[in-house]
Amino acid sequence: MPDWGRGAKAGLLSGAVYGVLNGLIALDVITVRSAEITAQLRSTLPSGFQIDPARLVEFMKTMAVPGSIISGIIFGTILGLVFSAVYGKIPSKSPEVKGVIAALAFWIIMTVIGGGGEVSFLPFGAMVAIVFGVLLGDLYERFGRRKAVVTEI
Repeated sequence: MPDWGRGAKAGLLSGAVYGVLNGLIALDVITVRSAEITAQLRSTLPSGFQIDPARLVEFMKTMAVPGSIISGIIFGTILGLVFSAVYGKIPSKSPEVKGVIAALAFWIIMTVIGGGGEVSFLPFGAMVAIVFGVLLGDLYERFGRRKAVVTEI
C-alpha cells in the first residue's frame, strides 16, 4: 500500500531542490540570450504593445528562480505521490536507483509532451532530473524509517 504522506514529503523537498537548480539554469540562459529573446519578442508582440520587450526579459530574469521553485514544489509533490504508488514495482533494491529510474521516466515523458525543448539543453535537464531522483529515493527511504519509541513506566 502506498505511503502517500511519505511520497508527498519526499516529492515536495526534492521538487524544491529541482526548482532551484532549474531556475538557476533558466536564469543563466535568459541572461546569456537576453538580446536574442528581446529581438524575438519585438518581432512577435503586436505593434502598440504597452510593455517594452527588454522589460519583459528583465521580468523573466526576476521570476526564473522563484517560478521554478514554486512549480518544482507542485510537480515534485505530485511526482512524489506517483512515486509512492509505483515504488514497489520499480526493479531495484536501492531507493536512490528507484528514484532515478522514476525521475528519468517522468522527465522523458514531460520532455516529449512539452515538445523536447532545445537539444543543447537536454543534458542539463537530464542531470537535474537525476539529482531530483536521487533525492526523491533517499528522502522517501528516510521518511519511512520508524524511530523506536521508549516509554517509561
